[in-house]
Amino acid sequence: MKNKLIKLKDDEILTHYLNYVKLDFQKNETQSAKSISKYIALNIVLMYLYKVGSDIVGWAFLTVDKKRKLAYLQYLAIFKTFRNKGYGGEFLLNLKNKLKNYNGIFLDCEAVEINNPVQEKRQQFYSNNGFIKSDLETICWDVHYNYFYIPIKNNNIKSDDLFDSLTETFLIKHNKKYLEENFKRINNDKN
Repeated sequence: MKNKLIKLKDDEILTHYLNYVKLDFQKNETQSAKSISKYIALNIVLMYLYKVGSDIVGWAFLTVDKKRKLAYLQYLAIFKTFRNKGYGGEFLLNLKNKLKNYNGIFLDCEAVEINNPVQEKRQQFYSNNGFIKSDLETICWDVHYNYFYIPIKNNNIKSDDLFDSLTETFLIKHNKKYLEENFKRINNDKN
């Protein structure tokens, strides 16, 4: 069976995003059409569908930081009927190959709370697929996040670059004051 990524054109992204995001993410985890439209207008968004044989099995939505050559994987989903079959890992490998001119791909993952197997499983999935846990942690709209990255062209991706890239991405859809009140880097030094 042939697997491939299908890159959506700018005029297709918003419709596909709005149709797919509600299938796989809770309302508080989604972005508005207005935010997605801003990304599209600035030409900093990529969206891919993952096709296996004749089936679309999942999708990914990324924003890109052209200055740092980083891709922020904001959403990755395998449709429910295709989960636990290895497609998520294949999708990430294909995505990495497709983005070979970038320094790396990064993403956020909720920090693991005590006895939360869903959070543990999610972080383990990314680690098992080559992502490295950075030392960057944030509190973002009252949720504690860890950040993972997979190097592509640059093996030395710094947490400062990840944080700065995130800040610039969030400033596209939020004013500075609102962002400063709701998005903070935290010290993960447990001493």
